[in-house]
Amino acid sequence: MLVRPWGEDVGLIGKLLDMGANGIMAPHVDSPERARAIVEQARFAPEGNRGLCPLSKYDSLSEPLRMLDDSTYVVVQIEGRNAIDRIAEIAAVPGIDAVFVGPYDLAMSLGVAPGSTQVFAAAERMAEAVPRGPTLGIYIDDPARCGDWAARRFALQVVSFDGRMLSNGARTVVTQARLGMRGKS
Repeated sequence: MLVRPWGEDVGLIGKLLDMGANGIMAPHVDSPERARAIVEQARFAPEGNRGLCPLSKYDSLSEPLRMLDDSTYVVVQIEGRNAIDRIAEIAAVPGIDAVFVGPYDLAMSLGVAPGSTQVFAAAERMAEAVPRGPTLGIYIDDPARCGDWAARRFALQVVSFDGRMLSNGARTVVTQARLGMRGKS
């Protein structure tokens, strides 16, 4: 389970991980400095300065800090114009597991409509600049395009979210109900 932190308070990321999250997706990472600050909160020393909560489930681990650190997945979200030119520097920060393109906020930052070719062209340019180490990720509206994006090295793919699935399901139910009501009145 990945959690998107809702703020930038020092210690917030560590607390989310202490509560059982397997990793975090930090929004709006525009610089390597911001990426390093995120890693510092998510990783234990020597890579970071995350504190160890005695309430976390570590007593059964033979090497708790190393095992907890190795199992934590740190994703930085690239959602702004400024991050595009610095993507290689951001991706090179030690402790970053994945670089995730948020196409909606990126579209707003570029001044274009969501789904625009400029957004996905920027994602492809960023993929070329990111070294082979971190995983590339992207939000895709059309699940049929997952293979296309996987061929471009985007292995971490989000193809929907709970709110959209609930809305789509509700829309389907209402449509079916309306079709069932035709000719019955």
